Amino acid sequence: MKKILFILLVAIPVVFIGVWIAVPPDTVQGLLEDFGDGGPITIQAMGFKKGLLYRFSADRLLVQHRQKPVVSFENVSLRIHPSSLITLRMRSSLNGETGGGEINGMLDLAKKETRAEIDLKGVQISEVPFFSKNGIEGSGILSGTYTMIEEKGRLEFLVTDAKLKPVVLAGNTIPLNFFHTVRGYMDISNSELEDVSVSFEGEDIYARMKGKVQDAFANLAIEVMPEAGIAKNPLFLHEFKQYEVSPGYYVIPVRGPLSVSA
Repeated sequence: MKKILFILLVAIPVVFIGVWIAVPPDTVQGLLEDFGDGGPITIQAMGFKKGLLYRFSADRLLVQHRQKPVVSFENVSLRIHPSSLITLRMRSSLNGETGGGEINGMLDLAKKETRAEIDLKGVQISEVPFFSKNGIEGSGILSGTYTMIEEKGRLEFLVTDAKLKPVVLAGNTIPLNFFHTVRGYMDISNSELEDVSVSFEGEDIYARMKGKVQDAFANLAIEVMPEAGIAKNPLFLHEFKQYEVSPGYYVIPVRGPLSVSA
């Protein structure tokens, strides 16, 4: 019995090391770049290298939506959990940098199901292509979590210290310059925003946006509720008067085609 146990203790590490030696980095890079499974979201790995036991690194991972850059991760390290290979899965943890902040997460690739969970912390939104591609300019610190199972995902986020410029969405101007904090979530399915719930906070002003985006067509509404003092400010009236529904209540419709969807 002791001899069998000894053989197992020796054989198991040998098998794992043997598998590791046999796996070329191109295979893992291919699995990573096929993460979107032919959908609109693709990943391109640059400078992908094999490291020590079940570890890989990449100089850069570029995430694109319909061939347009969304976000870029630099100095990425990827560690495969070898025990997951027994169940024909490739579960791995990753970390890296993006926009002056950091990312940490998990990828779980299998034939029947794909899962992911990515945490962002301290990211400068001015460094994320997704925002500039959608006309959102300015500065702010982004933190959040993105979870995904197959084609469905949820992005929960918080932007602090925001100093944003007004943005035009579906033909209407959104005065983002009045808000310093943005928080909310977006439910994503098949790359469409099925449920959007975002709140905006500023000095003596609050707003919330709800709705959905399907086939790059927005059906959203932003409700704006200012305090009595700011509602009389000429700058506020210049931006919001046209959206007034009743005294102290404003609604900005965002209905129409968008240049870039989720």
